[in-house]
Amino acid sequence: MRHIPERLESVIAFIPESTGRRVLFVIGILFIYLSEQISRRKQNAWRIVVAALTVLILLTLARRFAPIQLISYGAVLSLFMLERKSFVVRSDTISLRRGLYIAALQLFGAMIIVGFIFLVLDQREFGRHITTLQTLHLTTDALLGKPLPNYVGPTRYDDALIDMLRLTGVLSALLVVSNLFRPLRLRGSSSHQNHIRAQASLTAHGMSSEDFFKLYPADKHYFFYEESFVAYAVRGGTALILDGVCATVSDAPALRSAFLEHCKRNGWQIAVIHSDETETLAWAQLGLDYLQIGSEAIIDSQEFVDETMGSKHFRYVRNRAAKEGLHVEWWQPPLSVTQLAKLEHISNAWLDSGRQEYTFIMGPFSYEYLHDCRVAVLYDDSQTAIAYVNLLPLYGHTNTASIDHMRSLPDTSSVAMHFLLQNCIEKTLSEGNPEFNLGFVPLAKLETESPKLTNRLMAVLRRVGSRFYSSYGLEQFKGKFEPDWSPRYLAYQGGVRQLPVTITALRQIITYHGGKRRRWSWPLILLAVASFLYASFPLATFMNPRYAWHGLASALGGDGQPYAWFFNGADVVSGFLAIAALLWLFKTKRPKDSYIRTALTFALISVTGAIVAALIPLPHGSSALEGRLSLKILTHPTIVAHGIASFLNSFAFVIAAVLWVVYWLNKKLFGWRIVLAGCIVLFSTIGYVVGQLIPGWSGSIQRVFILLYGVWYVVFAYDLIRLHSRHRTPTQP
Repeated sequence: MRHIPERLESVIAFIPESTGRRVLFVIGILFIYLSEQISRRKQNAWRIVVAALTVLILLTLARRFAPIQLISYGAVLSLFMLERKSFVVRSDTISLRRGLYIAALQLFGAMIIVGFIFLVLDQREFGRHITTLQTLHLTTDALLGKPLPNYVGPTRYDDALIDMLRLTGVLSALLVVSNLFRPLRLRGSSSHQNHIRAQASLTAHGMSSEDFFKLYPADKHYFFYEESFVAYAVRGGTALILDGVCATVSDAPALRSAFLEHCKRNGWQIAVIHSDETETLAWAQLGLDYLQIGSEAIIDSQEFVDETMGSKHFRYVRNRAAKEGLHVEWWQPPLSVTQLAKLEHISNAWLDSGRQEYTFIMGPFSYEYLHDCRVAVLYDDSQTAIAYVNLLPLYGHTNTASIDHMRSLPDTSSVAMHFLLQNCIEKTLSEGNPEFNLGFVPLAKLETESPKLTNRLMAVLRRVGSRFYSSYGLEQFKGKFEPDWSPRYLAYQGGVRQLPVTITALRQIITYHGGKRRRWSWPLILLAVASFLYASFPLATFMNPRYAWHGLASALGGDGQPYAWFFNGADVVSGFLAIAALLWLFKTKRPKDSYIRTALTFALISVTGAIVAALIPLPHGSSALEGRLSLKILTHPTIVAHGIASFLNSFAFVIAAVLWVVYWLNKKLFGWRIVLAGCIVLFSTIGYVVGQLIPGWSGSIQRVFILLYGVWYVVFAYDLIRLHSRHRTPTQP
């Protein structure tokens, strides 16, 4: 028993005795996490274990000679050295460096804040005098777990600050550990040479009518084997392959195995989206699970012309189209700027009706994309372009014509798209394409009799979710053309447990944001920070308990209140951050709709009112601090000025929220937005009356209103960015 290792704090001398158990608990959790990374053969996990064992051996030799410990440590170290070549999974070093940098700044910032409070604020608020060296010593000891000495006279405020500091330390450590084993991330885009090589391979070996999307949009990377390749993107440790391999029959198995090994070394799980049955079964032989996610509508063009066009439905389509003066024009590439502008008008109207663009598996609207496409445009009797479809370029051995965009103006004739597609099928058949691909329909023609649980769940999802999305209507629309339905699958690694991660990565990859999200993320971040500062009243639980949840939140910034400078300063900083973000949105996004533009103007007025109100604090002892208003306060100019600024802040905010929701009501898209706007109006009107009738409720009503205020500004900015992405005109050719 005497050879059992002593407690950890006896080995690591700077850890206080009082924190030994807590430190051991955290280290135990980290050991469990480390063992999982070892099982995944992570190189960083091997390095940590080897370094830790080496240190333990040196410490054991330095303290005393303990043969059993040395033999144990040495044996484990030898095993790890022998298995070194099996630890092949790399981690993302850039993420690790960023994590270390952020964690260091985070911890340093927390220590500065706590030290500043100990050094400066304690003298002002509590009369304690602590020197700079004492502050540094106290802050460091507090971070490591030592209690504050008795001469400091610890208060609950001190305990709260120390808990915040320790929590920051734990979060910093977790940030470093999480980045230590993060899978390798692909940054940037594939090189032009790889793009040319992939295009040459498609020209030689392409077999799918949608192989074009392996080249465009330019959001894919390529893995080559000889002259074959796969097109993929990586998110969250999942490598998502589009369609499958582009390869000769002889190279395909070797390419799949090589890519599987490539992903293993980088710590990625594999998923294959939109693969046909043959490709899916080939990946299943390598251990991937799969489920059907929908079907593709493939039309035998000759059969359609000979038989389906003679059906009652398509006779009606032709007769109605002739009566309404509908006719089709074919535009050949390259398209002019004038032609592209007409298509953009149709696309924007289509998007404004509630549709969503996607990328990776299809092409979002851009001048660059449609410039080189053949486009069929539908005109009405007034010579107005009302709908269009674009045909995809074909590669390799495929002779199946395929479309991507299928967009029309709102309230277009019910036969418009049927007539346009009928014309496309006839046109491509005359050009030698025996088949026509109408495109993919999610959840269409699922294998309802499949014994696999995941497939049966997808069938249930189709029935339950039909009220929320239009895949069933899309299936009915395309079913009028009497196509053959070809199933499409999602193949994935990791079993059912990994499936949610795969679906999350898929959603992140295919969702189109109108450009790089990083350009637009900072206004949202600024408004989120501004909202947090404006709604900082929960911090009063520690800083000013009397008015934390009682009386108006404005009382926290009243004259003579503890930390009034903090709450007033938070409101001022919040206001300037919000103004910076809103002005940037106003200048760069230039909203076209008058409701949104006016709402943005009132939002700026509201924020200005908030800043002025923060700069005019309520006087000490005023009944307004408790939320009780009377005519007597009109004799006090400070209260009147503060009240006018607060009224301007609230009134302009409510007007902005109402205009915002009216815009969405006009688009027939309300849902949760009308609930949010309704709550804002309710708390600003009926809530105010209730607060005056029942004074004890006024503070709570105001606090809820403040929270709604912060939430709305972030949502409003998100909507502005989203609307701008729909109307964005990319670089013209």
